[in-house]
Parts: sequence; structure tokens; C-alpha cells
Amino acid sequence: MNNEPLTSGSVFANAGIVEKVEFYKKHEPDLQGLPPRLDTTVIDINLKSVVTTAYLAIHFFRKNSKPGGVLVMTASSGGLYPIPYLPMYAGAKHGVVGFMRSLGDTLSQEAIRANCICPAAVRTNLITKEEWDKMPPALTKMSQ
Repeated sequence: MNNEPLTSGSVFANAGIVEKVEFYKKHEPDLQGLPPRLDTTVIDINLKSVVTTAYLAIHFFRKNSKPGGVLVMTASSGGLYPIPYLPMYAGAKHGVVGFMRSLGDTLSQEAIRANCICPAAVRTNLITKEEWDKMPPALTKMSQ
């Protein structure tokens, strides 16, 4: 096994799920007057995992024999525009965009580039027809 550091590197922090929580649903309070615990898995996957990946990437980029690296994070067009029916998803993806913007100048001083892509939705079976029907017209048409 060769323990020499890499001469260059790139990392793609790609994570994404949509929330399955009815965020706006009215709940009966428990005995303490509280609603049920909110499932924040969508934030854990879509934001926390990208932050953790970036943290590790930066650590290992610094071990390169040639300074630098490229970090690409996947956000979403939902990181640029509001999605009222998926507020936690949109919040997490806005977080990825803000995180990338916050890293850029500081990391560039170490020849590390931070980039973010924001793909639009493509109609698949990941969400129901009813959920798709709530969306604005697709920004990108899927060809067959």
C-alpha cells in the first residue's frame, strides 16, 4: 500500500431525498401540549451529509502533495427558489448553496475550489403524481 498523498483530488458531495413529512399538518398535542417529534431526516441527508463530506474533503485535500482540490456539492433548483410544499427540503438545499458560497473565498486561498450544482426536477416516480401536479412547469424537459 502506497502512503504517498495524492497529487490532486476532487470530491462530489451528492445527497438527496424529499421529505415525507406533512410539515403543515395540524396535530393533537400530547399531555405536555407538544406536537409529535418532527422527522428531520431530509435535513440530515440533504445538508448535514454535504457539510460532513466537505469537512472530510478539505482535510484530505490539505494532505495532497500538490495543493488544492475541487469540491462539488449538489443542491437543487429548490436551493434557489421556494418550494412551499417541501419546506424542509428547500431549506436544506438553500443551506447547501449558502454553505458553498461561504466556503468559496476562504478555500480559494488554498487552491481548493468549491462549486455547487442546482439541477431542476425531472419527472420520475420519486414523488407522486399529485406532488408533481403541484410543481411549476419543468425547467428542463426530459427527452425519450
